[in-house]
Amino acid sequence: MEMDSLERLRSFMIAFSTVRRHHLTDNTDEDLHASQVAEETHKQHLMALDVIKVKAPVDVMAVKKLRNEGWMGTIEVVAWPYSPDDERIRILAYTQGVPVANPYES
Repeated sequence: MEMDSLERLRSFMIAFSTVRRHHLTDNTDEDLHASQVAEETHKQHLMALDVIKVKAPVDVMAVKKLRNEGWMGTIEVVAWPYSPDDERIRILAYTQGVPVANPYES
């Protein structure tokens, strides 16, 4: 089964965090290599997308990392409309310069 963009984004961030924390843990070099491969694979898939779904504010920061890498797409907020998370996501996206694909209707 194909991963949706939200699942892939979260898997990317797990792999990214694992690679960055490697020197603080007892992970083997094989674990580090597997995490680096997973990070790069997820990043390549995400970079090919035009829209990435986000459901929590932490997802916006992951997308911000992708934008720093050159990704030029937009996010689709899939949190419950007008919920606190929805509002936080939109505010964070605005302050971080991440465009939202489904802005509120005016």
